[in-house]
Amino acid sequence: MCATLLPSTVVAQAKDTVTLNVGDARVDGRVYKPHLAAVTLSVTKDGKVIELHDGSGRAINADVEGARIRATMRPNRDTPGNATDVTISTPAYMFSFLGAAIGATSLIEPGRTFRLPTFDISPAAPSKADWHTYKAIRRDSVNVQGHWAKAWIVGEEEQPTYIKREIWLTEEPPYLPLGLTYFRDGRVQRFESILLHNHP
Repeated sequence: MCATLLPSTVVAQAKDTVTLNVGDARVDGRVYKPHLAAVTLSVTKDGKVIELHDGSGRAINADVEGARIRATMRPNRDTPGNATDVTISTPAYMFSFLGAAIGATSLIEPGRTFRLPTFDISPAAPSKADWHTYKAIRRDSVNVQGHWAKAWIVGEEEQPTYIKREIWLTEEPPYLPLGLTYFRDGRVQRFESILLHNHP
């Protein structure tokens, strides 16, 4: 796993807050092209890798109708899937993919803040939407496993379980090449994605 960052090219400035509810016309998923990507997820603590997953066997099946969510998530081929059937307080985006909602707009500017309702697939997940606020920090270049890309970095700080989470968003596949989450217990989760090929 390797990700290299170049010096930032855009510095965040103060901007307005944009609320992106589910169904907002400004979120246009048609910008995303079908593609196949390879994913690596690692967790380190005190400089040591304590978890490493390559995404093989991971599966998510979700049926979302308004605010009702019926879904099963299997983190890998060796772990049974977790089933969820819950009605939350308002229609929401799946937390793992909230960056896709932001990236599907044409609204990213330095310092602009995005507020989104999210849900999580877990038996212990609350039956309400969890609101998150992400700021566009800067536009930068990133090298993930030898693949260079120009990306917007959006991030959120001071949450109950993590100090900071940053997501790199690109205009071309794989769209989310890098994600970093700094947990309060000292763990650092790194998500990396590289494009294998585009689908016709």
